[in-house]
Amino acid sequence: MLGGLFSGDIDKTQDKTFIDSISKYDLAFLVETHVGYNSNIKNVGPFNYYPVCRPITKANNRYYGGIAILRKPHIKDHVKILKNSNTDYQWVKLEKKFFGFHRDLYICVIYYPPVTSTYTKKGDIELFECLENDITLFCKDADILLCGDFNARAGSHPDLIIQDEIDFLPLYNSYPLDKNIMLRKNRDKKLDCRGKDLCEFCISHQLRILNGRTLGDLNGNYTCYTPNGASVVDYSIVSESALDYILYFRVAEFVPTLSDCHCKIEWEMSAQFSANLRDDCVDHDLHTMPSRYMWSENSATVFQEALTSPSIVANKRNEIDVDKMDYFARDCHGLGMKSNFDHLRYISQCRVMFSSDKPDETTIAVRDKEEYNLYELFHTRIGLFRRAYYHKVTKAIEIMFTDVLVKANDHLLFKNNSGKTVKMSEAWEHPEVYEKLTDSVFDEILMKEDSDKQLEIAKELINNVYKRKLYSLVDETSPVTKIENQKETMEKLLIQTGLSEDDFSVQKVTYSCGMGPRNPITSVYFYTKDNDTDCFPKPKKPSLFLPQTFEEEILRVYSKNEAKIKVLRKETAKCLIKVGLESAKNSAIDSLHQDNDASNDEVNAS
Repeated sequence: MLGGLFSGDIDKTQDKTFIDSISKYDLAFLVETHVGYNSNIKNVGPFNYYPVCRPITKANNRYYGGIAILRKPHIKDHVKILKNSNTDYQWVKLEKKFFGFHRDLYICVIYYPPVTSTYTKKGDIELFECLENDITLFCKDADILLCGDFNARAGSHPDLIIQDEIDFLPLYNSYPLDKNIMLRKNRDKKLDCRGKDLCEFCISHQLRILNGRTLGDLNGNYTCYTPNGASVVDYSIVSESALDYILYFRVAEFVPTLSDCHCKIEWEMSAQFSANLRDDCVDHDLHTMPSRYMWSENSATVFQEALTSPSIVANKRNEIDVDKMDYFARDCHGLGMKSNFDHLRYISQCRVMFSSDKPDETTIAVRDKEEYNLYELFHTRIGLFRRAYYHKVTKAIEIMFTDVLVKANDHLLFKNNSGKTVKMSEAWEHPEVYEKLTDSVFDEILMKEDSDKQLEIAKELINNVYKRKLYSLVDETSPVTKIENQKETMEKLLIQTGLSEDDFSVQKVTYSCGMGPRNPITSVYFYTKDNDTDCFPKPKKPSLFLPQTFEEEILRVYSKNEAKIKVLRKETAKCLIKVGLESAKNSAIDSLHQDNDASNDEVNAS
């Protein structure tokens, strides 16, 4: 969505910034080129140029609308630009044999002028009607992808039949059932008439909008910025049967030098280029791949287990994995906490490469400029642990729930598949029982009619959590790099003072980046802009402002008995001195007293 290939004195076909922004793609589509067939443009950077132009207007002697297909030479023979009689869109065919698709893919690049424009009002046929006629011809044995500026605001209006079913329809296999896929999100909440027509068009032809439901744009970011406000009017829409080919979809940041008011939208599709069909292949020293793999009855299970293995979902090489990115984004949003780590930027800069120190082993490498971004990932991790996961209130509730489960253990009995009665603490040995242990066990405890003292205490603890009558934090220590056996020693010393185990709880809390005292960034491999074939670790930090220590531990003492909290606080202070740890509360008070003493000395001296 350009707003003109020529803007003032700028020729975007010769502009380095513009060329660099599109040169990485195999196919690029431009909308609102505002040029005619007499523009004498042959190539745009590395692309062959194919224009679709409107006639010049008689009123002001200008070109409006216009589409350009940019196609790289190595796919020219397998990306067919079809004949077209409508200047508002252009069809392009991608051959399934070359790209490895199950069916041919027909891409339609669209510029649909605004409803209020004079051009639209003069039109005899609606664009959706023209598209419908074309799709009827193509979709029998092909997939469809529509993209461009639709000038339609669809809000979060459904583009599929939710909970579609055929149980009561006498259509047998002639009715294609809509898949139960993720519902769309959209930052633009407005739904106009054309947006509603677009959604109904998608439902009729089982097309799905990628905006707002695809990795890279899960929130439905704005695509257009004007003085009247921001909106989503540019879309990429694909056949439901081709959704699995879409790897990601992204709305780029608005760059005013590239477009008048629109953002670039981009998507990547999984394709398998046939090497013998390409004319630009260069011989490289590559690893030989086997022509076929042995597939046995249990291979499907092994393959699924490999995809969900801890080495992929939870990366132990350097603690940077998709699981962290997922729950960081979720929890930061839930806590109203800003995360400075940009996971989309990180993913876009990742490559699978052979490392320089282990040439026979592949690793995920990232651009060297992303090193600071990775430090933000672990800074976010520590922030979440301090504010949520290991917060003093969170840990108090955790201790109370642990006491509840211990005290109610003998009263929560389950039967396994063989009919044997199993206690809650034994459920981990019986999967069919373990899967029943959800939050509902607390409701079961409350509903138990038993006068047993331990069960009554468990019920009281649950009610106290609901009423926010939590265990009180008596004291916590200043952080140290390592706590050895001080926790066990503290517990013994407190018991020797006459307190019982039911009066207190001593907790050791560890904050780290996930790899103990090690800096996880030293286990990450990087590549540079000048050399994107080799990757290497960076043992030294890029700045002196970055942390020197990557793990710290503290002790917390909680009171379970409010009647003995004063005694516990007094004895805790004595025991901390004996085990060689400093109270964080006392150190803060001492520091305040020292500052006051220094101020008094200055006053006396004056």
